[in-house]
Amino acid sequence: MSVAEQIPRISFEEFLRLERLNTSKHEWLDGIVYMMAGGTFEHGRLVDNVLVAFRQRLAGRQCTPYSGNFLIRTPGGLGAYPDVMVFCDAIVGDPADPERAATNPTLLVEVLSDSTEDYDRGEKFENYKTIPSFTEYVLVNQNERKVEVFSKRDGWSPRVASSGESLTLDAIGIVVAIDEIYA
Repeated sequence: MSVAEQIPRISFEEFLRLERLNTSKHEWLDGIVYMMAGGTFEHGRLVDNVLVAFRQRLAGRQCTPYSGNFLIRTPGGLGAYPDVMVFCDAIVGDPADPERAATNPTLLVEVLSDSTEDYDRGEKFENYKTIPSFTEYVLVNQNERKVEVFSKRDGWSPRVASSGESLTLDAIGIVVAIDEIYA
C-alpha cells in the first residue's frame, strides 16, 4: 500500500522569514509555498507600461500605484505579489511584516501568462475578493491587445477593452487607452 506524500505547511510568518532569505519570489497559499515563474520581456514591458500610465494619471491624487515588489496578504489565506497594485488609503501593513506585506489594496493588476492565467482568473482572484478594500481587478493579456476589468460594483462581471478602445477604472477614477498599455 502506498502512502500519499504530505506537503509540509508553514505559517505566514515562517514564509516571510524564508522569503527574506531568497533571491526569487514565491507565493504562499494556505500554508504551501509555490515558486513564481520568471517573467518574459513582454510581461515586464506590459507591467511597466501599466505602472507608468497609472502614475501619470494618479500624480497628486489620493491613490498611489506600486509595482509588485511587496506582498499582498488576503484574509482568504494567500500571500502574493500582484504585478501592479493601487492603494487609495494609507497602506495597512500585515502585523507579521508591516513593511513587506500589505492588506488593503484598492485595485490589483495581473499580466496573464500561459502558465498562470487559470490561477490568476481562478483561485488567486477568489482570494483577492476576500480583501474588504479590493474593488477592481485588471487582467492584461500578453498574447493579444485585450484587457479585462472586473469590478466589485458590477458583481465582478468582466468588461473587455481591445485595441483602439479605452479602459475606465472607476475604483481609481482614470481612463487608459489600451494601445498605450501595448505601446
